[in-house]
Amino acid sequence: MHPTAFIRRNLPGLAFLAVGTLLVNGTLLAGYNLLAPETIKGKVMSVQDSTLILTDAQQQEVRLTVANTAKIQRNGKPAKLSELQTGDAVTATVEIRGNSKVATEIIALAAE
Repeated sequence: MHPTAFIRRNLPGLAFLAVGTLLVNGTLLAGYNLLAPETIKGKVMSVQDSTLILTDAQQQEVRLTVANTAKIQRNGKPAKLSELQTGDAVTATVEIRGNSKVATEIIALAAE
């Protein structure tokens, strides 16, 4: 069983634990992100290299690093990050890694 699944099932009070090192029942768990993935919704402002810049519902700028392995769809079809366009509506699944928000999945719909 993956250590994160073990902890979520057996130690639900640790759901807010950040990335780091943890000792559980004599097992060292180093570098695991124990936070549940977050969903961020917004509109594409721009794409720069592996960074997606969105505006969220509060009109705040959100910068996401896009993982090399991220699954990206646009209008229901597989897409590359570079195919996302300004104004596209986006739902991104994000993990906190260190001080960065890293998108592991992006679903985009073209602006109407």
